[in-house]
Amino acid sequence: MEVFNRVVVILILLAAIVVIAIAMVAPWPVVSFLKQFALLLEANLSLTTWLIFAPAGIFSIILCILLLWLELRQPRVKAIEIEGISGGKAQVSFDSIASRLEHNLTQLSDVVRATPKISAKEGNVIVRLDLETNPDIEVPAKTEEVCRVAKEIIEEKMGLKLGEITVNVRHAPYPKA
Repeated sequence: MEVFNRVVVILILLAAIVVIAIAMVAPWPVVSFLKQFALLLEANLSLTTWLIFAPAGIFSIILCILLLWLELRQPRVKAIEIEGISGGKAQVSFDSIASRLEHNLTQLSDVVRATPKISAKEGNVIVRLDLETNPDIEVPAKTEEVCRVAKEIIEEKMGLKLGEITVNVRHAPYPKA
């Protein structure tokens, strides 16, 4: 039923855009179609009538395009489905994934703060990780450890499929002497 409703709304909006555009370009057929209003306008059809139709038509088309865009856009996904569940479906929210990653990654030595940003693409979890570390770490080794732990958490402990991890490392300031 939802698909039917969307199709009907889309068709109505597209028809409204066409009718309004025609009314803007040639307001006379619209005037004669709307008989009550037409009697008043036909007698005074002039530049002032066009000056009324054009702004009203532009506003109406913009409104229809906005409504059409709102109807067609895909809702933003805020959870991802766990694969391999027999007999049902389960989803994990992006906030839960981020919270778990943040908790586990800040437990690692030399990691001061971990701020994950989670998204999904084609059923895979995409992780963008902003990492703040102590200034004296070996960046490649720590990045490798963080990626390994994140992969273990996402794939083994949460049952999700990891697509990509991007780690941005920022060092905490050196302590003042």
